[in-house]
Amino acid sequence: MTSRSARTKGASQGSGLHGVLAPPTPGAEKTLTAALSLFRSQGYGGTSVREIATTADVTVAALYHHFASKQDILATLMTRAMHSILGQVSSAHALAGPDPVHRVRGIVDAHVRFHCTHQVEAFVGNSELRSLEGENLRKVVAL
Repeated sequence: MTSRSARTKGASQGSGLHGVLAPPTPGAEKTLTAALSLFRSQGYGGTSVREIATTADVTVAALYHHFASKQDILATLMTRAMHSILGQVSSAHALAGPDPVHRVRGIVDAHVRFHCTHQVEAFVGNSELRSLEGENLRKVVAL
């Protein structure tokens, strides 16, 4: 494993990619916040790594210390959003009890609440799923 792939592997795991939800470093979090905002306003394809770094107030080198690529950033954002919504839906399902009608109502309510309270994440998740590639797409869809 090269030194860069070793760094990005650890950063990716810390930022939420590959199903590990450890808190990201402040620099990684700033990068994710900036990317989410830019993907919302410009789309994934219309956003450059340099724009993400500038908006996050980090250097491009610092961005690449945390993430292997713009694709890695998108995959991390998608994975975090999916874990969040799935956790809320799972909790609603568990709290609803055995009645199937209550379960469906709870699941729908949790889904709608997520979209209302996490509008940017939901928008990017819905509109940019098409931008995920290869293994990143397979992992997010498998969630």
